[in-house]
Amino acid sequence: MTRFCAPLSSTFKAHFQGRRFAPSWWATLLMLACGALFIHLGQWQQGKAERKQAAQTQLETRAQRGTIAFPATLISAPTDLDALNYAPVTVRGRFETDRQFLVDNRIYQEQAGYHVITPLRIAGSDVRLLVNRGWLPAP
Repeated sequence: MTRFCAPLSSTFKAHFQGRRFAPSWWATLLMLACGALFIHLGQWQQGKAERKQAAQTQLETRAQRGTIAFPATLISAPTDLDALNYAPVTVRGRFETDRQFLVDNRIYQEQAGYHVITPLRIAGSDVRLLVNRGWLPAP
């Protein structure tokens, strides 16, 4: 018969003979608190992954629908603007470059810079949309 474990040495047996495992109350509480924390963190990570997957699915379905024409009356009419979130849209109008502004401290490819935000006045309306026209490196 083959033995898979080495026999316990006599000094090991003598050292632990008559002892029993009895952790203190604070060690037990610490272990239970850590266990509860780790379970909570695992559930949080799982929920985060599910939210990211749902957002990715939503992005893919909205991209497959194609572009949506954005009429000037859409803002004034009661509608679900959330349906336009992250959807490609087309709109006609004029950029008001005299009112554009820069969003500072934006990092792109490990370089500091600015996002250029310009209001777009929709043709035939007083409605304006803020358009992110891109990123510029800082001087």
